[in-house]
Amino acid sequence: MNRDQKVESIRPQLALENINTRPIEKFQNDTLRPILKLQHELTLFLLINHRNYKSLNSSKLEEKEYQHTIKKFIQTNIELKNQLIGVVIGQFMNAELAFYITERKEINKRIIQMQVNRYSDTFNTSYSRK
Repeated sequence: MNRDQKVESIRPQLALENINTRPIEKFQNDTLRPILKLQHELTLFLLINHRNYKSLNSSKLEEKEYQHTIKKFIQTNIELKNQLIGVVIGQFMNAELAFYITERKEINKRIIQMQVNRYSDTFNTSYSRK
C-alpha cells in the first residue's frame, strides 16, 4: 500500500453531492472537508493551547462575535495559521498537493474559513448559550 492509499484509507467518508461544481469546490468537498473532520481534534488543540488564546475570553462572546474574533485571532497569529494549514496539507495525496500548488491562495483562504466555522460550531455545541 503506497502513501496515497494509506492517507485515503483514514479519511472519513462524507456524503456530499458534487454535481456541476467547479474544480475548487470539488476539491473543497472531496479533500478539505474530510481532512478537516479527521484533523479537528488536533487543530482544536492547537488553537486552545496557543499562548494567546486564553486572553480572548471567548466564554462571554455570542456566536457571530466568537466567529469574528477567532478569524481575526488566526489571521494575526501567522505561526498558528501556518500550523493549521500545515496540518491539512500534510494529509494531501500527491495529486491533491499538485492542485494545491496551483490554487494555494484560494485553498488557504478556504481552509481558514472552514476552520473558523468548525471552531464556531464546536464552541456553540460545547458552550451552549442560555
